[in-house]
Amino acid sequence: YKPVTKSWRNKSKNEGVSIYQLKIILLGTEPQVWRRIEVPSNMSLNNLSWGINDAMGWESYHLYLFKFDEFEFGPTEDDLDEWEDDKKAKVRDAFSENKSIKYFYDFGDGWQHDIIFEGEKAVDPKEQYPLCVDGKNNCPPEDVGGIGGFADYKEAMKDKSNPMYEEFFEWRGSY
Repeated sequence: YKPVTKSWRNKSKNEGVSIYQLKIILLGTEPQVWRRIEVPSNMSLNNLSWGINDAMGWESYHLYLFKFDEFEFGPTEDDLDEWEDDKKAKVRDAFSENKSIKYFYDFGDGWQHDIIFEGEKAVDPKEQYPLCVDGKNNCPPEDVGGIGGFADYKEAMKDKSNPMYEEFFEWRGSY
């Protein structure tokens, strides 16, 4: 595992803002896949989604949803969306009364995450946030087919004689 960094990072001034350390656990994976990220408390949930997907190695081209308390937040592209606009909710709002929230990504593959608040610290002016600081185990490739597809992928990639090895290798490369 190697933390990913990309150029989209929020470079706005962080005055009067603290940094939240969050642990993101991808549910249903064995061994467990997780990442630890640091994000500004004033970051929108929309940008948090980008940060989570960046840390997981995903491209952020699927729908997603955050859930906490009785609220649901996600992208609001049109009037048909049944949830609140995630660009208007901040990370500090989500964790003001919650120690953990839910994050759902790619409704077809059905990835479910627990996001756990681990602590708060001062902004380090030398850092650019969000920042992935730790993690364990390789994340499933995007569009692998959910937990079952990920298990099939890992099994096939262990054995070059597996009938699916060549197809998976051409699709994603080595594991």
